[in-house]
Amino acid sequence: MSISSALDSDQARDLGDGLAQRLFQAEFERGPLRRARGALSEQSDPYRTRVVDTDEFDVPAIGNQGRPEPVEVAFDGVSQGISGGTSQSHEKGDRHFEAAAVGSGVMHLTVKLFGSLREEAGARELELELPEGSRLVDLRELLAARYPALERLGERVAAAVNLQMAEADDVLSEGDEVAFLPPVAGGSGEAVEMCNLSARPLVVEEVVARVTGPGAGGVVTFVGNVRDHARGRSIQHLEYEAYPEMAEREMQKIADAAGRRWPGVRVAIAHRTGHLEIGEAAVVIAASAPHRAEAFEACRFAIDTLKQTVPIWKKEVATDGEYWVDDHA
Repeated sequence: MSISSALDSDQARDLGDGLAQRLFQAEFERGPLRRARGALSEQSDPYRTRVVDTDEFDVPAIGNQGRPEPVEVAFDGVSQGISGGTSQSHEKGDRHFEAAAVGSGVMHLTVKLFGSLREEAGARELELELPEGSRLVDLRELLAARYPALERLGERVAAAVNLQMAEADDVLSEGDEVAFLPPVAGGSGEAVEMCNLSARPLVVEEVVARVTGPGAGGVVTFVGNVRDHARGRSIQHLEYEAYPEMAEREMQKIADAAGRRWPGVRVAIAHRTGHLEIGEAAVVIAASAPHRAEAFEACRFAIDTLKQTVPIWKKEVATDGEYWVDDHA
């Protein structure tokens, strides 16, 4: 019995349409769509997601899909010499970028920038890809070629990987968070809440309350206020920026070190971030000890060490301009 004799005319027409559609799809899979998919799967660009021009494959349906554009980081001419990769140049509209093509795998990194580095890059955070086995120095050289401030500050820019200070030859790993820390803004064992950052005005009494107790024979406080003159200029206001997670951890290390150095000493630190007007408190440190001498010494130790090690940056906004402070005077 033939198919046509068992079906009415409408059923036969529907069956024929279905077969034609499946045949067309199978042919399409073997043609331009498969080439487009192949190009996407064969990417070897270690620094960014390659943009595939769908018009090249004559598949307009792909290019017209309503999906968000990926955020891409493009570097111009900075791929030379990274893990022996060769350079490839790509054009997309009015954008140009170069990337090293490597045969090995890649790893994804998050890079955090602060202060003058953040301003020059125009972003607080970058998502990058580097060849597996790349070192911190490779990443630094890559960024320095793009952002002159990193090159200009040189060795004064420290780096932290996953909240720990790192060395140039340290090998990076998949998923690492790398922070580049410009020189911090000097003053031109307890729970973490002993030390904190705050976007709100600091209250001295609150910080002192963290260290007082029956054994505190002496309590010493240091309050650093915003002054109206600095470096021979008239100051309008200050702006503080920090790497929050690492800053609070480093402040706690200072408090712990003081406790080990002077048994019985307790130290609490609070530091402002954001916009500060003249006269506002930028930092409050309280130190308590059984005797006043240790309290004084611990308080001085805390503020001096904070200026050197805690990733907090200060911008002075003067009447004749603004600038980031990177000394410890």
